[in-house]
Amino acid sequence: EIIHAGTGIVPSSPISNFWQWLGRANALFKFAVGIPELQLQIWSVLMLVCWSVGEMIRYPWYGLTLLDACPHWLTWLRYTAFLVLYPVGVISEMVLLYRGVPYVRQHDLYSIHMPNKWNFAWDYALFIQVMLVLYPYLWWGNFSSLLRQRKKKLGKQWHVTDEAAASRKEL
Repeated sequence: EIIHAGTGIVPSSPISNFWQWLGRANALFKFAVGIPELQLQIWSVLMLVCWSVGEMIRYPWYGLTLLDACPHWLTWLRYTAFLVLYPVGVISEMVLLYRGVPYVRQHDLYSIHMPNKWNFAWDYALFIQVMLVLYPYLWWGNFSSLLRQRKKKLGKQWHVTDEAAASRKEL
């Protein structure tokens, strides 16, 4: 995905794709898979279902669009499904991170303590707590961008135009 964005195959930022990939990899490998207590929780399942359904819609849309053979219903689905999938997926990620922080703290996972040869300390549990505070703001930036893309893509096809509304009033 990052390479596709960087080479222009998909019209998105490689930097934002990188951050999204990093966040998802963190939520998946360090929490949903990495913490046994979280593996069977509904939040892990919801997160994976949201991610998977989103990709199952997006990649056929990309491929068919490149072939100039994309049906309108798939375009509509591509730019509408995120309205449910993205918030549910993000909430699932946040719940997993929140529920995993005590385990991370208790087992001192992924932290670096001083003294060490780099003279650097890193508290991973604190980092996750800060990220949980920032998540809604970072999410809103991405979500509002998707809303603008949706309006741009579906605006003419799926919204009533002023002329159509005026002609209805005449009837």
